[in-house]
Amino acid sequence: YARLAQQFLSEREPWSSVFIPFRHDNGEKTILGTGGRHGMSDLVDVLLEQPATARFVARKMFIELVGLEPDENELDALATGFRSNYSIMGLVESIATSPTFAADSSIRAKIRTPVERLVAVSQGLGDRSVDEQSALALHGMSFLPFNPPSPAGFPRGPVLLGPHQLVHSFDLLAAAEPTEDMSTDQLAARLGIPDLAPDTRAVLESAPNSSYRLALAVNSPEFALV
Repeated sequence: YARLAQQFLSEREPWSSVFIPFRHDNGEKTILGTGGRHGMSDLVDVLLEQPATARFVARKMFIELVGLEPDENELDALATGFRSNYSIMGLVESIATSPTFAADSSIRAKIRTPVERLVAVSQGLGDRSVDEQSALALHGMSFLPFNPPSPAGFPRGPVLLGPHQLVHSFDLLAAAEPTEDMSTDQLAARLGIPDLAPDTRAVLESAPNSSYRLALAVNSPEFALV
């Protein structure tokens, strides 16, 4: 049995499931009150019929995009719309066009992940490519895409502002091209920082050269939070 199972597993495509007939229990089961001989698609249908499913996904997506917990009325509206067709892009659009998304309370509510930092640096100051050094930097911060450090997923929240994460943020600068003759305001604009605090501006303008200024900007509070 083990040898046959291994044969089935070896023939599967990456990121796909595999059906092993001799391990399949074809008996009747009751899942969340629905009885029958359920296949994989049947189980998905049972889950999608539960109102809690749409609320769970809508809440997780809202927190991911906004950084705050949705209130009950907003969550109800998002879950109802999402449940009508289960379109992830439709849910994202609903969240992005909601008043809360651009409200003052949502500004700087999210801590930027290492991947988001790398993308911002690459788009604003690089050639939009990610090299091996950048990948190694993400690995050092336990944020290599598709390779979470544990079953719980990638680290989130204040832990991303710890000393280890901040030190390795400097490694992400490999994705940036030289910034010679770029003023503080120009650098901030390229990094998507519209509101430098006076103290941050003073630190950046006191940098001895553009490389130091870039390193300080990438580890500034205004860049760390979105």
